[in-house]
This record gives sequence, C-alpha cells and structure tokens, in this order.
Amino acid sequence: MMPLRTLDLCCGAGGWAVAARGLPIKIVAAVDVAEDCCLTYAYNHPNAAVVCGDAVTTLNLRALGQIDLILGGIPCEQISAARSNKPASNDQMSAWHRLLDGVLRIVDALQPPYWCVENVIQMRHHLPPLTSYSVYDSSLYGAPQKRKRMFMGRYPAPLPVAGTHTFSEVLQPGPYYLHKTAKRCSVYSNRQWYGDGVKRLIRPDRPSPTVTDCGTRHVRGFMVRLPDGRERVLQLTEAALLQGFPADYVFVGAFSRAWKMVAQAIQVDMGRALLEGIVREANHQYGETS
Repeated sequence: MMPLRTLDLCCGAGGWAVAARGLPIKIVAAVDVAEDCCLTYAYNHPNAAVVCGDAVTTLNLRALGQIDLILGGIPCEQISAARSNKPASNDQMSAWHRLLDGVLRIVDALQPPYWCVENVIQMRHHLPPLTSYSVYDSSLYGAPQKRKRMFMGRYPAPLPVAGTHTFSEVLQPGPYYLHKTAKRCSVYSNRQWYGDGVKRLIRPDRPSPTVTDCGTRHVRGFMVRLPDGRERVLQLTEAALLQGFPADYVFVGAFSRAWKMVAQAIQVDMGRALLEGIVREANHQYGETS
C-alpha cells in the first residue's frame, strides 16, 4: 500500500512520529507553536516538514494535498486533574477551546479517512456532541507505565499486547539527579497526585504511575528506592523511556521544558498500537479495491 499521508497537529516532541517509525506512514507536515518542540521534532525526524506556529492560523490546507490521517495531542494542562488545586483562568480556557475548535475544523475541512487526537480523560466534558472517543490504558498495549488517556477520532480499536511490562525495564544505572528538597517530602498516602512535599515510591516490579508534568514538584515527588535504602527521584531519561522514546532521542531546550515535552507526549507504545490498527484496516481496504 502507498504510505498514508499524515498531518501531525500539536506535534510536541514527536511521540506520534516515533510510534509511526517503520510503518507505511508519511508525515507531510508537523505543527506546533512551541519553538523547542519544533526543534526537537526536526532534529529527531529530519525528513518531516515542521511548521512552527499556530496550527489553526498557520497551515495552508490547500497546499497539503490529500491527507489520509490526522494525528494530534492537544495540550492538556488547562484541564488535567493534576492541576485541580489551581484552575485555569478564563482567558486560558478560552484560548484552549479555540485550539480544540480549530483542530476539529481542520479535520472537518480535510475529511481524512482516519484521525486520532489524544488528551486526558477530562477532555470528554469539552467535546462537541456525538464526537467519538475511547479511553485506553497504555500498560495494556506494551508500555511499562499506567497511563489512561482519551483518544477521539475515527480509527479501529487497537489490539492489546500480551504480557506486562514494568518500571524495572527502564531503570538507569546513574549518575542520578536529586532535587534538594526531595528528602523533606512526606510519604505518599491516599492522594491521587504527588508533589508539593508528598512523595510516591515506584514499584520496580509493576508498571509505573503516570508520568505527569508538574515541574520540579513532580521531580521531587516521584521517587525510586536504591538498593541501600536511599531514595532518589525519577530521572528525565527514565521518564522518556517510560513514554516510549528511544534511548538516543534528543530533547532540545532547558531541563524543565524537556520534562514537559516528555510528560505531554503521547505514550509511544500506545500510539504504535493505534497506528498499527489503522494501517491494517487501510491495507485491507486498499487490497479490496485494487
């Protein structure tokens, strides 16, 4: 089959592009408003045309030609449950809704056979009526991380992957970074979220908790116990591996921004399962019509 001509909206650091490697998928344009995301994407995917700007106002849809697949990952910090103690302002929410509406208008204008846009589960409260979506946990699709996310769009259901992957698979030998306030964190109790002085220990024999973007609060709250009993924080390289990025992936920019790019990316194993389903169906339909 011919490669699926694909548009990657709000592309971030390139999680969808990593998931698409080796599949008959050609990303004809990748768009993001953040310069460090664009630089990271372009460095790791030099054959993709990266457009740095607002997808809604920057893209020339007519110049794209036929698009078979639209992918995306709209930023979620405005609606994520992880910031429940600090609601987004009205201006922030208005801008976020304009972005969501703009992405849906692009889908409507291009009418691709397939499209899939990822976000936190809370996004379902903001979707137009009758918008199709499903919720999947990445740990059931080959990821060493429990990560429930909502995927709206038009695509076949992915096939679960047999077996359980655990945090031990991504443990790095060091050297390690330790936030200076980590030792003052209290033990995790019944809170869903950690940080702000609360630590959560990761069990190496289980999938890790969800990698979230909570800045340095997250860095000092997500803890790993060393063999001698001491504790250290999750490393950026480990977080990237939990998200499915390859070990040689390069993130361009400051540490805090690199962490944000990692945490906000689609989980690559989950994305791969979704894309493989799309390719299977597209290949079947192409075979029937050829």
